[in-house]
Amino acid sequence: MLHVHRILHPTDFSPCSDHALVQAVRLARHFGAELHVLHVTAPGGPPPAWSELPAPGEGPPLPAEPVEAAWPATVEALAPGRVVKARRQAAAPAAAILEYAAEQEIDLVVMGTHGRRGLDRMLIGSVAEQVVREAQAPVMTVHAGDDLPDPGAAGRILVGIDLGPSSRHTLRYARELALAQGASLEVLYVYDEGSMAYLSGYEPMILMPDTQAKIAAIQEALKALVTEVVGEGKPVDVHIRPGDAAHTLAHHAAERGCAMLVVGSHGHTDLRSRLLGSVAEKVVRMGHVPVCTVRRTPRTLAAEEGAEGLAAAR
Repeated sequence: MLHVHRILHPTDFSPCSDHALVQAVRLARHFGAELHVLHVTAPGGPPPAWSELPAPGEGPPLPAEPVEAAWPATVEALAPGRVVKARRQAAAPAAAILEYAAEQEIDLVVMGTHGRRGLDRMLIGSVAEQVVREAQAPVMTVHAGDDLPDPGAAGRILVGIDLGPSSRHTLRYARELALAQGASLEVLYVYDEGSMAYLSGYEPMILMPDTQAKIAAIQEALKALVTEVVGEGKPVDVHIRPGDAAHTLAHHAAERGCAMLVVGSHGHTDLRSRLLGSVAEKVVRMGHVPVCTVRRTPRTLAAEEGAEGLAAAR
């Protein structure tokens, strides 16, 4: 069972952030989670003014402040439990967001992304991409125009699998999101026709000359993984498609009307990764539905082992 106790929503009060806030509030309400709203200002900016708030209906409404003019008036009515509002002063917003998430043991970050493109993005990267690359908790990114799934409503979640070391963890997290939201699960493996490699039993195998044989082997490996993680006989659509991984994932999600896309992130932070971008970061940039990026970390693995132990004990 997926336990989400604390959700972090970093905001710059832009329309993009406001759209992501709607999803953060929905998820907080669905999981009964504490909602943290963080605004990072530049050094020398307005002093911190936000404080911890009581549950909706148990305290006075928030005082109106100029910087909070874009704050949706209904957030206190929508969010369950306590809403924690915090402000940090930092020259690097992403670093401040990551530090806050670690300090508060955040379970899920939900933030907007402006989809920065071109040379500026290649050299600097967006705040969202930096958080996706380095966060220890899963990160859900939302574009201003994304259709937002309502937790608890039936829908379809697409999970991108590459049969690498993190695939099992990514699929488990997607499975838990699907169970929590009453959604169906769909798996997509994307291969490069020019240099097709595959994993069977999670170990590299010798390439076979026949493409159909390779696809059949991938199909078997995916079937084994889905059976292991999701269970025997559970309805999961599995697809294998050629193409560029990020573009194909984004296109497939739109084509199939998926409400959310879940991908794994390897968390590479070297210069080459920053210049070229990972598949996860590219999907975040081009997706038209919320993208949940999941990393295997000591904390997430411990939570996963605990959840699996509870499931086995039932």
